[in-house]
Amino acid sequence: MSSVVNVQNVVECLNVMMMNSSKKKIEEEVPLCLQNSNFHLKNVFQKWNIDKIFSSSEVDFLGKVIAQFKEMTGKSVNYPCFLHNYFEMVPSECWPHKKEIMESISHHLPRTFASRLRAKQEFEKWWSNN
Repeated sequence: MSSVVNVQNVVECLNVMMMNSSKKKIEEEVPLCLQNSNFHLKNVFQKWNIDKIFSSSEVDFLGKVIAQFKEMTGKSVNYPCFLHNYFEMVPSECWPHKKEIMESISHHLPRTFASRLRAKQEFEKWWSNN
């Protein structure tokens, strides 16, 4: 079993949880700030020592998901909260290292429950509209 997940397989897995139109939107839209966002995302993963888990295409995919969240909500992204909420929602079959990813992310979540709750509410509102 390969340690690198094919992004197309991830998109197919997410199709179960997301409407086709939203899936297309994530695949097709490339915001101007995406390169900077992906650079930041790569740095976040490196800081958390999980950068080797993700292929560049997976980072690109997650960058597009985050960009869509930013665009649709107009909110900035708390990366630990967003990624934690995202990986809670997606099936393990899509992300074979999900357990390891979640464990790493959990160490970087905000300390206050109120901050995590606000981020979760924004995420769930966004997720339910997709």
